Amino acid sequence: MKLSGCFSSKLNEVSLKTGSSRLEVFSDNGEIGAHKSNIPAEVTGEDVNITFNWKYLLDGLKNISEDEIILQFNGNQKSAVIKPAKNGDCFYILMPIKNI
Repeated sequence: MKLSGCFSSKLNEVSLKTGSSRLEVFSDNGEIGAHKSNIPAEVTGEDVNITFNWKYLLDGLKNISEDEIILQFNGNQKSAVIKPAKNGDCFYILMPIKNI
């Protein structure tokens, strides 16, 4: 996530897109370049393409000490939930950046 943040624009945005068995992380800055990485994932439901501030996304991820997490999307422009896969005692709500 930090690497994608290096290629983000001034709004610190990073886009997440789900696929059949992956989560694609993408950022683009016209002055520096672009970065895209694929993370293996178990994906269920409809595909999502959503943009977040990478700093807020990283805040939620770094506070989970487990190796596996659940990243639950509620649609392309709605909030997401980050929580540990095994211990559901805590969760982190993340609001997207609206694409106009």
